[in-house]
Amino acid sequence: WISAADGSEAQKMRFEPSYPTKPSPGDMEPLGFSDFAGACQSSSNEEDDRVYFTKIKRSRLPILRRIFRPLLQDLFVFKVVNAFFGHLGIDDDYDSLQTYFGEWSSTLPSNDIAKSNISGTWRPMVRWLHDLIMRAYDISQESQQKLDDNFVRKATKLESLMNFCMEMEDLPKAFLLAVLCMEAVSSASLQLEQKTYGKITQNDSIQPWEDLLRKLRVCLIVSLRLAGDVNPTGGIEKMTVRSVSRPGIFSVYSWIARDELSLSHDDRVVKALEGACRSSSHVFHPSTVDGDSALNKKTIFQSCSNPSQGLFLGNPTGLTDDTDSSRPLLFYLRDHARFTTHLAANRALILASMWGQAPEKLDLLKNTMSALGTVADRVETFSLATLVEIYQTHVRPVCRAMLFGFGEHELSEDVVSPLINDPDWSGEFISLAKQILAMIIDCIPKTPSSKTSNGNGNEPSKMWPPLRG
Repeated sequence: WISAADGSEAQKMRFEPSYPTKPSPGDMEPLGFSDFAGACQSSSNEEDDRVYFTKIKRSRLPILRRIFRPLLQDLFVFKVVNAFFGHLGIDDDYDSLQTYFGEWSSTLPSNDIAKSNISGTWRPMVRWLHDLIMRAYDISQESQQKLDDNFVRKATKLESLMNFCMEMEDLPKAFLLAVLCMEAVSSASLQLEQKTYGKITQNDSIQPWEDLLRKLRVCLIVSLRLAGDVNPTGGIEKMTVRSVSRPGIFSVYSWIARDELSLSHDDRVVKALEGACRSSSHVFHPSTVDGDSALNKKTIFQSCSNPSQGLFLGNPTGLTDDTDSSRPLLFYLRDHARFTTHLAANRALILASMWGQAPEKLDLLKNTMSALGTVADRVETFSLATLVEIYQTHVRPVCRAMLFGFGEHELSEDVVSPLINDPDWSGEFISLAKQILAMIIDCIPKTPSSKTSNGNGNEPSKMWPPLRG
């Protein structure tokens, strides 16, 4: 995934977090005690003498880079990190330690992390996490009152780091960090399974991390296939596992529609593609164990490695011989192929937006009408709203300019006026405008109420993101 995301500077930038985390040259210099003390704060409990770092992330990051730097060297110096946190009195605050570790590791280049921790016997970062888990268990055994079973369970699974990974915007680095965490959890829980006689098991401990890695895999497939344009119908939300899991943030249908349009604008071709994906016996869900096989992983990377894929919606690549090896996004999200009206509505919205930016290209508006034909033929609760949205936003302003001029500045007069004065363009546009108005009139009596809608026959699905009609 690191290699796939590093194909170009544009690809690297799509995973840049909103908050800059790159180290500055001064982070390699010795830190004055006054600067260190300024980034510390005492516990809110007056009887607690533990020292934490400031809640302001940018102020504590320079400290964390220096504290955790030994983990980039070799295995024998990682105890220096533990000793430092011990002097601060927070070596048993496992949630804070995991948060600090996550923040520090997110500032490192992915290749530096992989170089010292993916292979070999040293792997200092994995060893530090492993020891953190074992320390939590040992303390719980020494003092039953100090840590309850629930806290030990959370520490064993590194739940705080899992939540951190779910919020990371740098998806390749989140995947890498999740791999390291799962390795640490796997090795530590195997030892604990023997010590606890099966009360803590390796399988139960690593299962959440396996699920997270599969969700990250889906996010990476979508982001790389769509060249980072994960909000094709508007929105500015960054893609993370957490944001994709929340309803109403992203639309899987708009992702698939965006990917379909990168292949072809012709609605007949797209429908044939949808039919092929529905009937294919080779499809699999990358969010399940099926995506873990070597063959399916190869298929996934082939789909994400095509540099031209998805970059130019205005010049689709078409269904070529390479399409069989570079599977479309719908191949991995086949459960959504049943909802052809949802997909057609999203294609229509994207095409209409493209036409609004290039009104001279009436082929885009024609293809919009073709997609709207499916929306109008198979009426859903949202069909009328889609038709009205496209008419109101893109078609009506041109009609108004043709009848009453450009008084309200809804359109650029310099761009649209020459088109209106072109009889061929005007005649074709008027015909298309009549077409969408006829669809609206025909759709009004057919629109079902939300109360009577059956939710498009949604059935439980094992894939992630879940189906949301």
